[in-house]
Amino acid sequence: MESQVRGGTRWKRFAVVMVPSVAATAAIGVALAQGALAASFSVSGQSFKVTTKELVGTGFSQYGALDEGYTMDGKKAVHPVAVSSFKQATIKDLCQSVVTRTSRCSGTSV
Repeated sequence: MESQVRGGTRWKRFAVVMVPSVAATAAIGVALAQGALAASFSVSGQSFKVTTKELVGTGFSQYGALDEGYTMDGKKAVHPVAVSSFKQATIKDLCQSVVTRTSRCSGTSV
């Protein structure tokens, strides 16, 4: 006896899974945009936070790219980055903080 292969997309099942997922993603995006939810990012193992009191812009675009830099040991490395762009934007009270490790040279205090 051969099993029957059912083709096609089960649209109702697809909608039952996708609608709540899209709604939750939209809710998180709105909360981030209104400052109700803080965002913390980690790029190349370094944590950073960016906050602003107000961001108004048009023509928003975001994409991934590769940036050449150096590791904490001084070796060349390529790091994935997120690039954001606006055609026009106004930002008020921008604050960015980065947690990073510093090294000490002998005989020098930091």
